[in-house]
Amino acid sequence: MSQGVAREALRLVGLGLVVAVMAVTVRTTRPELALPLSLAGGVVLLLLVVQRLAGVVGVLTGLANQAHLSAPYLGIILKVIAVSYLVGLGAQICRDAGERALADKMELAGRILILAMALPIMVAVVDTVAGMLP
Repeated sequence: MSQGVAREALRLVGLGLVVAVMAVTVRTTRPELALPLSLAGGVVLLLLVVQRLAGVVGVLTGLANQAHLSAPYLGIILKVIAVSYLVGLGAQICRDAGERALADKMELAGRILILAMALPIMVAVVDTVAGMLP
């Protein structure tokens, strides 16, 4: 891991720990402010790393080009990754708010959505394999 990435990771962990300590401290005197504080800290953490997404998308695009992967399939893969992260984030926010049952339902709905999104890729794989069979 390069020094820049390690430094960035330490900064993120440090910020997360500071917000967690603040949330625990605030929860004892003003419990209604603990969740908004945690959410705000989470948003700040995400904003600090969102710039990295462009690099990730660039690398994935390069790999897809090397593998001669069709653009629509790359789009599906990127959308599946995005849905996975967004649903995970939403579910964790629900858990933080004490809504575990809602979080579980959100994750199930996300899995179903991902399955539906991935169907074109699965069909293409089956068609390719079927085309190789005698």
